[in-house]
Amino acid sequence: MNASTQAITISLLRKIANVPIVIQSEIPSAVIDLSPWMVDAKSQEKHDPLSIDFGVSFSSAQPHFCCACMLLQIIFAEKLSHHAQKFKGVYVTGHDYCGQYWQFSSVENCQFSGLHVPDERSQKSLKQIFGKVHALFGHYSHLPNENYIL
Repeated sequence: MNASTQAITISLLRKIANVPIVIQSEIPSAVIDLSPWMVDAKSQEKHDPLSIDFGVSFSSAQPHFCCACMLLQIIFAEKLSHHAQKFKGVYVTGHDYCGQYWQFSSVENCQFSGLHVPDERSQKSLKQIFGKVHALFGHYSHLPNENYIL
């Protein structure tokens, strides 16, 4: 669901507000959208109440990311209204005008896959972001072979 509608507690509000800072620390040209989903009946049917979703687009060309925008979904095991939300991981997809190019899931294999994946340097930068998101939501990253510093 849109990050803008998932800030149901002060704690979640603070964490959600920090996600754009985390992203822009690695990608300064990133533009963060807290409401990437349209608010119509058709879109609302497909929303996942167990996720906090952010749209990330780039104000300048970023060919090494192999996308024009990303959808970052922070996934939980339980409803966010539960007093102790159980964070599962992040799911991220990279898109261009032709559709989805790549995906990454820290819930599954922590690998980039798809038609066109980001280059090695960009993958490391994105994994830095994902690791910081893991730390922000209460669980230090289990992404392999990377050091994450807040």
